[in-house]
Amino acid sequence: MRPIEVFEALDPRTAPEFAENLEAQISAGYARDGELLHPLDAIDVWVPAGRSFAVRVHSWDPIGDLLLALDATFREDLFTIVRTFIERWVARFGDRNSAFPPGWSEAAVDPWSDVPVGRRAYRLAYVVECIEFRSLPIASAELAALKSLLADHLELLGDERTFKSGTNHGLYQALGYHAAARRVGRADHAAAALARIDHVIDRHFTDDGVHKEHSPAYQFMVHATLRNATRSIEIASPRLADVMEKSEEALSWLIMPDFRFAAIGDTDRYVVNMPEAFADDVGNDALAYLLSLGQRGRLPPDGVRAFYSGGYGVIRTPFAGNRRAHLVLMAAYHSRVHKHSDDLAIVFNLDGRDVVVDAGKFIYGEFSRVGSDARKAGFRYSGEGRIYCESTQAHSTVDIDNANSNIMTARPYGSGMVARHDADGVQALYSECYRNGAIKHKRIVVSLPEPGCLIVFDWLDDRTGVTHDFRQRFLLAPDIAARRDEGGFVCDLDGRGDDEARTFDVVQFAPLVAAEPVVIGQGAPERLGWICDTATSLVPAPQICFRREGTSRAVFLTAFDFDASRRMTSREFRSNGAGSHVTVRWAKDGETFELEISGASATRQGGRLHRADGFSVQLRRCPRSDRASRSVVR
Repeated sequence: MRPIEVFEALDPRTAPEFAENLEAQISAGYARDGELLHPLDAIDVWVPAGRSFAVRVHSWDPIGDLLLALDATFREDLFTIVRTFIERWVARFGDRNSAFPPGWSEAAVDPWSDVPVGRRAYRLAYVVECIEFRSLPIASAELAALKSLLADHLELLGDERTFKSGTNHGLYQALGYHAAARRVGRADHAAAALARIDHVIDRHFTDDGVHKEHSPAYQFMVHATLRNATRSIEIASPRLADVMEKSEEALSWLIMPDFRFAAIGDTDRYVVNMPEAFADDVGNDALAYLLSLGQRGRLPPDGVRAFYSGGYGVIRTPFAGNRRAHLVLMAAYHSRVHKHSDDLAIVFNLDGRDVVVDAGKFIYGEFSRVGSDARKAGFRYSGEGRIYCESTQAHSTVDIDNANSNIMTARPYGSGMVARHDADGVQALYSECYRNGAIKHKRIVVSLPEPGCLIVFDWLDDRTGVTHDFRQRFLLAPDIAARRDEGGFVCDLDGRGDDEARTFDVVQFAPLVAAEPVVIGQGAPERLGWICDTATSLVPAPQICFRREGTSRAVFLTAFDFDASRRMTSREFRSNGAGSHVTVRWAKDGETFELEISGASATRQGGRLHRADGFSVQLRRCPRSDRASRSVVR
């Protein structure tokens, strides 16, 4: 039985590449998250900077590839590095009661916390098995010490009080517990671990296959871990096959045309490129295509998908001729885990390039201190970059009073997906939730492939009558240039600004709404207009914004018009007070279009959102109207 292949071991390396990279790692050290452990056995002098890297080191990831190599062909030099690494780690961190060396920050990662123990246990068990199976010349006292250390791990993992069932940490605890127990023949521990695996699966996935940690990358991490666990250890879970099938389907909608995950929540921007063997084992043809960069499976189907339990909405469709559009709407709050203040935010990709984006994931820093301004504002972690990327202003949604929507004080609502529409060349998603307790937020996104237009309708109402300033923000990709124009913004897809530039207009239909100046890379008075290019750095990106001030009810209807050859004129807007029936009309070069949204109304019973069965969207081409532009909200 091999060491369980965790997510970090998944890469597209061939056997020769693995061997080459292994030798490079031995000589150059273990590098992740902008940090370095060099040489690999320098654990005796290592001082961590970031939490993520510390978790990896305490999980014994630096020797993970060495163990995989040892499993294939035993090499004494590799085993010597492994042995020295473990000896030095034990000497420094092996005492559970005094695991922090003198002078370390109180916020440092506990070497004996949930994930490090779970992921370290199976590696430790493998080392013990390797020594005994190969009859290696190890002193009996040293082997006894390793077995005692393993017993400590099993004892800790077996303690129900340490089991973190509410996060993916519990999965790593349960899998490590199961793998280690099986290696040492502890059937009682293995059975207890299997029950926990089933518990985590049931708790962490919705019935439509969405992982509840609000991040496509974390869903894939957990999915890949479960898939590799089933290859490495026998998991007799009746629920696992069904969950994995539904998870594959969900993931196939959350990867953009440029083979990157939709950068929602704690999702890094990277191309998904899995080993051939991984893609070959995928049962979903669309996911196999995306994971193999188009070398396996089939092109994902077009359409509109609403994950009513999971809280994602996706539109994937041809757009304005030969182009292809992919939009993802985030409408979920299942728990605080990896949740950003991104209620009803969208990301939009056109022809394989980002247009409307999310700030993405910034590396975790130290925990914010209880009572600090950051903690009071709803931020679990400190550090300016991390705080910004979690904030409402870093997402393409509406912020209220130019402030962050405090997730820590908000009550999880589960899914905010209400309805979908896909008929007669019109695709739409309808979502809603409550913001800041009393403010109902309704967002409807409509894709009109012909004439090449994306509509975003927001309706917000404070049921207590308190007035607010509302700002509808859209964060654009860094290579897009934007400037304020009459009625909205003109954006250049290539950032060129010349006569041959590919432009699109962003136009506001609703009354009493003002377009604010474009913001790019602002540092003060608040951070605005940035996205993560890596997990440790931010780059400037244009943010456009529409503002409605001093009202308890705000309405925005914004059109992204990608048919730059003809500009929208004679714009009209009508909406009833509840935002359930909306009509907009515009003219383009002698042709008039009318869009009608109806049935946008939902109810909540027992805390659950009930779908709006009467929701519909219609686009009509009408005779040209000679009426002047007007906007009416009743």
